[in-house]
Amino acid sequence: MSEEMDHSKFSRFFLGCLQANTMVQAAVAAIQIRRMKLLYLAVSFAILVLGWISAATGAWVSYNVILNTSPSLWNDTEVSQRFYSTAVNATHLVASPMQRWIGDALLVYRCFIFWRDHLWIAGVPVMIYVVNLAISIRTLIPLSANFTGENFRWQAADIFIFVTLHIVITSLISYRLVKARQWMSRSVKAADDKVYTNVIAMLVESAAILTVVGAGYAVSSAIWGNWTAYRVKWFFYMGYSSMIALAPQMIIFRVAIGTSWVKRPENWGQVPTTRIDLSSGPKSFHLDTKV
Repeated sequence: MSEEMDHSKFSRFFLGCLQANTMVQAAVAAIQIRRMKLLYLAVSFAILVLGWISAATGAWVSYNVILNTSPSLWNDTEVSQRFYSTAVNATHLVASPMQRWIGDALLVYRCFIFWRDHLWIAGVPVMIYVVNLAISIRTLIPLSANFTGENFRWQAADIFIFVTLHIVITSLISYRLVKARQWMSRSVKAADDKVYTNVIAMLVESAAILTVVGAGYAVSSAIWGNWTAYRVKWFFYMGYSSMIALAPQMIIFRVAIGTSWVKRPENWGQVPTTRIDLSSGPKSFHLDTKV
């Protein structure tokens, strides 16, 4: 009788230790996820502030150029050069690409999350991003060349490499999400699988819309001497400049409300099972990551 009681006490002690360990691991995971979400929100705030600065300074310059230009446009060149050479315009020229650099870095990181189990693939967007960043910085040297047309070739190279980067990111993320959807349709009847793998989620996670408008802007920028082409260029430019800010913000929004991965799940790349694993964050699951 006493031996049975001892075994019962040991069993209870073991179960208590197991429960305590589970609670500690859950608490640590929750803290890590919360920290990652705070980091995402910090990125969101930085993109928002840079967007405000770029819009406000650009509007100030445009307003003053229009206000000080005569109706006959005889002083158009003089007024433009005067306000384009101000510190306000320099701030506009720097804030706008910085917004893009941060957004692209987030997209490259997200792509790295999806493909970290295949580093030779995950490294491709990283290398393209580094090259694009270097060329983008070169387009700002000197700043005055941005309104004289001296840096046109560098700007053209910058936008085409930018489009290449986003085509690669969109393709890699979309492929991985399609593979995940195919696997879940065969192996797991998860109630929340559509949250991650429906068409809208794929478009948001891969920033496909930014890729489309960026490609249109790149092509239209290469066409000169035609008023229609000029209007098409500015149509795509408005979409391009808007999606630079919106694409990363939509991803961050999905992360904030718990419908996208905060970090790479620990069990990513393992042999798929029919068990839903909630240890790496809300609504995460095993994925078949075979290429």
